[in-house]
Amino acid sequence: MNPFKEDGLHVTCINCGNRPIHIRKIGLFIKPNNTIINIKTIEKSQIKLNPGDETAQYFNTKDLKQLSEFNHSKKLYAYVEDFEGTVKRKCIGKVREYL
Repeated sequence: MNPFKEDGLHVTCINCGNRPIHIRKIGLFIKPNNTIINIKTIEKSQIKLNPGDETAQYFNTKDLKQLSEFNHSKKLYAYVEDFEGTVKRKCIGKVREYL
């Protein structure tokens, strides 16, 4: 299998704090309320992160095609939510850049 055969996008969360966190959701976000989670990898990414640990979700090009149903000029965010309800978002560009 060629690991460079297909393009995609990784959304990665690294615990840079000093206490453990428990990841509930990690994926992509489009305002106002659209969260896109990769169902195939969500179980692996819903974990307890000790300081310095990381988790990620991978979206291959087929997974990213679901973005075509959204307004192409909307901002796309990397998204993570923990079980305490803390949400972090980071703008990674416009929807059209990932289609």
